[in-house]
Amino acid sequence: MFYKKKSKKLAISLAILVLLFIGFSFVSAQFTPEVKYPDIGEKTITRATELPDYISYIFSLAIILGVLIAVGSLIYGGFLFLSSTGSPEQMGAAKTRILSALLGLVILLGSYLILNTVNPELLTIRIDKFEVQRGIRLIDSDVSGKKEITEISIGNLQEKYGDDFTPKRVEVFGTALGELKARAFSLINYTGKSTNWIEGGENTNWVIQSIKVKGIGPGVYLYGAQDNQEFYLNRDQEDFSKIDNFNDKAEKIEIKNLIVGGGKQTAFAAVLHEDAGYKGQFKIFFTQKKMPLGGTVSSDASNKKVIRGDGVGTNFKPDLSDGDWVTFDVSAIANQSYEVSHVYNEDPGKLTLKTPIPADVNFSGRKIYKAGDEGNVPPGQKIEIDGTTKDYGAVDGVSSAHIFQIGSDENCQEIKLYKAPNFIYTETTPYCRITSAGTTLVYLEIEDDGTTKDKIVQASNVKLPIYKPINIENACGNEWTDTIQGIEIPGKCLVALFEHSTSAGNFPGKWSEIFTANDPDLTDNRIGKCKCFNGVMDWMCKPCASAIAIYPLK
Repeated sequence: MFYKKKSKKLAISLAILVLLFIGFSFVSAQFTPEVKYPDIGEKTITRATELPDYISYIFSLAIILGVLIAVGSLIYGGFLFLSSTGSPEQMGAAKTRILSALLGLVILLGSYLILNTVNPELLTIRIDKFEVQRGIRLIDSDVSGKKEITEISIGNLQEKYGDDFTPKRVEVFGTALGELKARAFSLINYTGKSTNWIEGGENTNWVIQSIKVKGIGPGVYLYGAQDNQEFYLNRDQEDFSKIDNFNDKAEKIEIKNLIVGGGKQTAFAAVLHEDAGYKGQFKIFFTQKKMPLGGTVSSDASNKKVIRGDGVGTNFKPDLSDGDWVTFDVSAIANQSYEVSHVYNEDPGKLTLKTPIPADVNFSGRKIYKAGDEGNVPPGQKIEIDGTTKDYGAVDGVSSAHIFQIGSDENCQEIKLYKAPNFIYTETTPYCRITSAGTTLVYLEIEDDGTTKDKIVQASNVKLPIYKPINIENACGNEWTDTIQGIEIPGKCLVALFEHSTSAGNFPGKWSEIFTANDPDLTDNRIGKCKCFNGVMDWMCKPCASAIAIYPLK
């Protein structure tokens, strides 16, 4: 019995030792190591070591330590046996220790040999990597050819990837070609020798210590608090932490839309979410609609002013107030055009800009526009993401983003909201149909002969599109708040359902959600099961959509 207890204690102790080291590996894998780890065969630990290799290293280290402990216990047991002459009790204890140590060695070495014999792959830990589709690839100059990928600027590559990372080649790859460009520097913080802007691939004869990345296409640009902290988007991004830990770093947003032949070719917009996976409350951003003021402009280079050039002269006083944004379609570098905006300073006869005219911009012959009531991003300007206005939602930190393009109104002709799942409506429970002509309630009417037809009742004059969120009750009626359990989207529409009403202090709410396709049953969605605890106490769950916005998609 004594032998069994000792054996059990030793086995438990060794198991705890292995688990402690493996647990330590999970923690350590998240931080930069501050000590030099011993090499185990070909295995070693650096700041660039990935989690599977870390666990494999710690597992091997734990086996070695376990063997050393068992051997030490065996030697100590032998010493006790030799020194126990004349004491049967001590001799018995020494034999037990020796047998326990031998059992521990058999367990450690036997398990490793059995696993290695049955299937060596069981000793190899694999974790699927996030497949990067685009970015800036930095390639190490040594024989390993180690590669690191980024989509944002990094001021100190060695601090991030380890002192042993010595890249001398930069490549723009994947869908980033034509969308991103990079500039490499020989010193940290974008100083020292540098390359020209790279849009393909380039080698250097010096170690790259910092890299600057910029977007070069139309789309959504996010900026952090630090200089050169820019992230260019023209597609959805589910988790910002996968992009060089840009999570919660975005503070400003700019939207650049391409103008070709006087017409807008892109109309980018963004839904920025607080949580990864497009979860949490969000805020919608798109460029302000513009209203023509008439006439064209010419540039007064000496005074850095833009003057209306339609012959009206000093008698011209545009329909603007001091501080309004004015917009121009302007020619820019590379024969492309973008919209730009400037603050108007009231001065009869002139549009005096409070911000200077860029040197690479030509205003000559361009039309003047006034920013309309819809939209929250002046063209060509950076605005604060967490601004005071909550007209289009609110967000405290950005972790994921939906990127879309606003299309013509004809693309989104109607959407239908249902109070019951699976698009069911009855004689007493209608569905709400919001169209470009107005909003109606549609009931199921049963004729005397048993046939059915729709009974249509006018609900409101609310029409598509709905750019600025409104309360659902304003479109469908008072009884429609917190009742939506199905949504039908026949056309190309983006529908935003908000948890709280637009007048609520906590608008929009963490259960708010975006839809671009039919969803017949919202009871499994966040917006359809609010007020409960993730499946616990389901009887408390209920729909909570209180406000809505609807955008036509390109």
